[in-house]
Amino acid sequence: MARQLDYHTIREIFTRFQAAEPEPKGELEHVNAFTLVVAVALSAQATDAGVNKATRALFQIADTPQKMLDLGEDGLIEHIKTIGLFRQKAKNVIKLSRILVDQHGGEVPNSRAALQALPGVGRKTANVVLNMWWRYPAQAVDTHLFRQDGRGGGTRHRRPYPGRFPAARASLDDPARPLCLRRAQTEMRRLPDPRSLRIRGKDSMKTYDLVGIGNAVVDVISQADDSFLDHMGIEKGIMQLVERDRAEVLYDAMNGRVQTPGGSVANTIAGAGALGLATAFIGRVHDDALGRFYASAMTDNGIDFTNPPIADGELPTSRSMIFVSPDGERSMNTYLGISSELSSDDVSSDVAGNAKIMFLEGYLFDKDKGKTAFLEAARDCRKGGGKTGIAISDPFCVERHRADFLKLIEHDLDYVIGNEAEICSLFETDDVEAAIAKTAAICPLVVCTRSGDGVSVISG
Repeated sequence: MARQLDYHTIREIFTRFQAAEPEPKGELEHVNAFTLVVAVALSAQATDAGVNKATRALFQIADTPQKMLDLGEDGLIEHIKTIGLFRQKAKNVIKLSRILVDQHGGEVPNSRAALQALPGVGRKTANVVLNMWWRYPAQAVDTHLFRQDGRGGGTRHRRPYPGRFPAARASLDDPARPLCLRRAQTEMRRLPDPRSLRIRGKDSMKTYDLVGIGNAVVDVISQADDSFLDHMGIEKGIMQLVERDRAEVLYDAMNGRVQTPGGSVANTIAGAGALGLATAFIGRVHDDALGRFYASAMTDNGIDFTNPPIADGELPTSRSMIFVSPDGERSMNTYLGISSELSSDDVSSDVAGNAKIMFLEGYLFDKDKGKTAFLEAARDCRKGGGKTGIAISDPFCVERHRADFLKLIEHDLDYVIGNEAEICSLFETDDVEAAIAKTAAICPLVVCTRSGDGVSVISG
């Protein structure tokens, strides 16, 4: 695989693509958003020409989700049996049609997360639909395009993954829309060696202003009245941890779900990114619908989510089911899932070593592999000239691992952040001022949040 090109070179390539063909068009025939979704779903491991031949008659009689349901699976099979994997594809089309009717009023949603929740629709399919129908700046990256890009130096990674494809990310800022593979290959043959386009000279690893390591939790928000909370056995107004079975029951019971990437440190990283800082977040998600949503949403917000969703992950993606009552009370039920299994394997020494500031989440300190990951990341960051600190997160976690917390703070961290209870817990005292002073004696910078009394900052 060739050396990765820099951003300016990639942008120049896309500028030339745009000049060669300002308005590229997809080749799948469709009459509306629904038929486009179906056509793209059917095109997996099939040619566009073969799909068009099968769908011309199909779309004349089934161009809406309800009409597709009326046609039925057997009727659909009769139209698409010339396409590979037609039986499974027919099942997926019928299932996605049912979801569109039941959950979206028969309309195709225009968000990537909602599209990817449909059977048979992955990120690539969702991006095709978003770009071709709604003209969103989204790019479909398949194996062929990824391989072609790797040969030209567009990516350094060995597998297509959303958020780790520099050419795709560059295209989000360009007016040029994706070219089909054949057109892209034609234009690439016209280009000189990509390295002759280099503007900045020698490549260098990206430097981040702020890198966070923490729980990657999808916040799932729904409106719920008190009778619903009572029926589901949800204690109002508190946050509690739940097990996997309970999480699945609560998630399925939520109506009108709104999803957003969350997590204590992740939210901080998002805020810093919104201020224009170069940020990255290191977390662990499963390769499921929520995990793909999380990775995609972080990337879409300009945050480098450094780890791909894990296909063989041991647990589902973490989620916090948040039920909002009419009086504004929030009842949070959090399933930690796969995020709590973060280990050294998830922390790139290149990312940690190129962080000006690293921010660690204390919640992950509960497991030995989390402690090890923190220690290695902190040392890599400081070795590269950066500063590393931790948000203590939970006094109960401190009580379970007090000696290890104090050792990490004294020998490997440059700052520590905690509220009064958390700082006091470090030294088993109720004297806040004494606890702050003792923490400042072993750490260069201490930040103690004090509710209505503001914040105490000790630097020394």
